[in-house]
Amino acid sequence: MRIYMASLWQETNTFCPKLTELDLFASGYRLQGQEIITKLAGTNTEIGGFLECLGKSNSVKVIPGTAAWATPFGKLSRSAFDTLCRELTDGLKAALPVDGVLLALHGALVAENCDDVEGHVLEEVRKIVGPDVPIVSSLDYHACLTKQMVKNADVLVGYRTYPHVDYAETGQRAATALLRLLKKHQPLQMEFIKLPLILPAENSETEIGPMAYAMDQLKILDQNPGVVAASIFPTQPWLDVPEHGVNVLIYSTLGNDMAQSATAIADYLWESRAQFFLKIQDINTYLASADQHATPAIVVDSGDITSAGALGDSTEILRALLARNSKLRAILTMVNPEAVAQAEQIGEGGTGDFTVGGSTNYGYNAPTTFTARVAKLSSIKIKIKGPTFGGMELNMGRRALLTIGGNINLIVSEKTSLLHDPEIVRSMGINPEDADLIAQKSHKMFRAAYKTIARSVTLLDTPGFSDMNLKRLRFLKVRRPIYPLDDWTDRSD
Repeated sequence: MRIYMASLWQETNTFCPKLTELDLFASGYRLQGQEIITKLAGTNTEIGGFLECLGKSNSVKVIPGTAAWATPFGKLSRSAFDTLCRELTDGLKAALPVDGVLLALHGALVAENCDDVEGHVLEEVRKIVGPDVPIVSSLDYHACLTKQMVKNADVLVGYRTYPHVDYAETGQRAATALLRLLKKHQPLQMEFIKLPLILPAENSETEIGPMAYAMDQLKILDQNPGVVAASIFPTQPWLDVPEHGVNVLIYSTLGNDMAQSATAIADYLWESRAQFFLKIQDINTYLASADQHATPAIVVDSGDITSAGALGDSTEILRALLARNSKLRAILTMVNPEAVAQAEQIGEGGTGDFTVGGSTNYGYNAPTTFTARVAKLSSIKIKIKGPTFGGMELNMGRRALLTIGGNINLIVSEKTSLLHDPEIVRSMGINPEDADLIAQKSHKMFRAAYKTIARSVTLLDTPGFSDMNLKRLRFLKVRRPIYPLDDWTDRSD
């Protein structure tokens, strides 16, 4: 059996004012053909899972096409959209004939000229292979399912964990589903329910909290041999698209009616919706009682989460520390290429006056000036050692460690990046175990890697393009009414 394998993975924050260009994928990865296998085999990625599963069958020949991955950010530019989609479909055309198609997509990728990139990709793939070749795709837990996506894919398989640690496992489940379709040739039936509901990323973990019960129901469904795949997609909140909403999706063989199970899960999520929303404190309230938090303490800068597509240039926490003349041993990260360039001019060991913040002042990233010592410079890529994206390399570009007042360590980087792994801190010569306070720009991804380091974690209410207070953001395209933008009790699926 000839199986074409490809990937196009990025999560879009439609409120982010900057576009994603191809250079952001170059900072992640953009691979072709055999180098996909060379680079990603054995990694905790969906493709790593594809390869592990398919490699067990002597009857399968994998045809690697293209694989593109970038840190979440703003919408894809028109040119980037055209190039990446063309690379994926051209690779498929060159691989024909194929018996099946296996894709790793995110599910919440938006371009400036297309609100549903995954739906477009799946439709183009379907046009090429025709109606009889099965198409299976893995999707992120925060995918936003659309009618176009479910129409053109035979099976869509979502992550089961948040914080995400099951990338490879999801890839294996997707590959298993494809092999099942190819071997048994059984028609499937689908239950697809979309709720007019946006859930916060902050309280939708899969092992604890209100989502845990719903995920347990999927594990029960897994025990039914007639169920091919069952997923819940709460979507990510910072997505202004018409088909936004929480999704329940179950595929089963004919004769295994899953309508009641899908409805029960959807009803639970709707009826429990208020439990997902938390009341949290701001940075000044936190600092007023900082001595009550066990250290190392992590605070989550919820409005400037780079793994949710924010710019990573917030000065909210830094300004609060400086205003209080805080003596906490703090570690912060910030995207600020101008500060990096200035630090390189000064050189390691030198001191200078720096101003950081956004090139455009959106308030949360107001310019902030301080005197700092350039403690370290680096441009070495960082290999992730924690379970989330374990084995991958992060390219933050050039970066500098600025020490302020002897106790605040600010890592400024040239490029936006995931910032969840302790190796980012250690790469600049800092031990996270020695800190009093570590500011994180990820909601949950850091938790697995910092499990043995952090002794307390506090979510902060900070403004920005990943603002947890959705009513502070300007939604224009999303279909209304939708909770929590609109507070009402009735719904229709």
